[in-house]
Amino acid sequence: MLIFVSVAVAMTQVGVLSSVSAYFYTPARTVFVGALIAASLGLLAISGTGVERALLDVAGLLAPLVALVPTPLVPGSVPGITIECGSADSCVPSANHLDVFNGITTYLLVSVVIIVAAFFIFKGRNLEFLAVRSSLLGASGLLLVVALSWAFARDVFIQYAHVSAAILFFLAIGSVAVAKAFEQHHGARPTRLYQRLYWIIAIGFLFDAAVAVAVIYGGWLESFAVPPVLICELLALALFLLYWILQSFPRWDSKHPQLVFPGSLAAGNA
Repeated sequence: MLIFVSVAVAMTQVGVLSSVSAYFYTPARTVFVGALIAASLGLLAISGTGVERALLDVAGLLAPLVALVPTPLVPGSVPGITIECGSADSCVPSANHLDVFNGITTYLLVSVVIIVAAFFIFKGRNLEFLAVRSSLLGASGLLLVVALSWAFARDVFIQYAHVSAAILFFLAIGSVAVAKAFEQHHGARPTRLYQRLYWIIAIGFLFDAAVAVAVIYGGWLESFAVPPVLICELLALALFLLYWILQSFPRWDSKHPQLVFPGSLAAGNA
């Protein structure tokens, strides 16, 4: 909701841009980055157990990448932003490269500290380690890919990290929505309405990601009246908002939300 509102306000200042991500280069930047960082922490908090935990934790690690690495721009696409891309059609302005360096370096260092601390915390606690093992392995794998890309292919990383992280982020949420459609809630399946809404979210994310890839890499819908990437991103945000609402209701009045471990183990660690 914060991103929706900040982008709407920015539209009154700079007009309609090619994508939501392009508003990073407008006064909406502060809210855009802050909201994504906040969402990443929220995803870690509600990540649940098993495969759902691993997917949401990975999504929680992808969200800061979307925030910290700006989207490439086509020269002249954002009022007041001067950019030279050489032979490339689009690029991240060189003026933002130091910001990216600071953000990604901080992200990697802090993430590694957290992962190492987690391994030490759960060392010798076999049952609890099994509950978080998939998350730790998934997070470690993602951070390794980010670190290697940043160290050995920095120009490629800066050019493609934002779009790649955004697509993977929404695909992870869509995969969790599929799992949620079949999930057992307190001994019973979710209501039919919940199941239908989760299927809408899952199919919506899959369709939206496919269209976004076709638009960005295949030049599809270039002559469309409204920027197609903007539509894809707004739809993804709307689906994410619906997902967040559906995640909130089951825990809204719970005194002991099962956010860490299932069953009595969760209550014992509350």
